Amino acid sequence: LEGDVVVVKPWGVQGDERGDIVYRYTKTQVERLRKMGLWE
Repeated sequence: LEGDVVVVKPWGVQGDERGDIVYRYTKTQVERLRKMGLWE
């Protein structure tokens, strides 16, 4: 979704092009992390 942030772990092969989504932060979670000073 727009405004979400994802953490991606690159694959061993084609790591510049492909990877697995490890975690997804929603827009609300990102805003909360910013307020806590944990995200710029």
